[in-house]
Amino acid sequence: MIPALHLFDKGYAPANRYQIEFNLPRGIPDTPGAFKPSTEIRSWHNRLNSQGKINMLCHTCTMPQRNLLAYEHKQENIPYKVPYSQNYDNVSFVFYGDGEMAARKFFDIWQSTVINIKNNTLNFYDEYVADVVIKQLNKENKPIYGVKLFEAYPTAVTAIDYAYSNTNQVQNISIVMSYKYWLPLEELFEGTS
Repeated sequence: MIPALHLFDKGYAPANRYQIEFNLPRGIPDTPGAFKPSTEIRSWHNRLNSQGKINMLCHTCTMPQRNLLAYEHKQENIPYKVPYSQNYDNVSFVFYGDGEMAARKFFDIWQSTVINIKNNTLNFYDEYVADVVIKQLNKENKPIYGVKLFEAYPTAVTAIDYAYSNTNQVQNISIVMSYKYWLPLEELFEGTS
């Protein structure tokens, strides 16, 4: 048994130290008349997030969870749960609204790669999904745990509230993302056993 005094020999995981990595998806191939083609997507990404601006504007996020789905099985009249699959809940991010509303623009563009807003047609899956990385940092800002959300896309760019009484308050932009699955970043497990 580990003595209680040694449980925090390496410190603790501070809830306010994390790092997010977003990249816009590849977008629609560059064809005449395409809405948000690949070159335009790259141009917007370079303008809004080339130095990690969107990543740094994220002031609140959720580390994803994995749920095991189970059914009740009985053996010798004793019921117990047996897992049969898994599912993943959406994750949420909240961003500061800067002087050009960069985060809102970034995710508006991402959503436009999912559905062509002008004609309401759906694009191909691999044109609108991209991986997202979430890392827990220690007090020295070094990653100690992290996950990658595979094939993510924003399902909701939520409403923004305005009020004359909100003097000197920073606007918040909330995003909800769906993804196929997540896995821990294996490089952060090296040398920990």
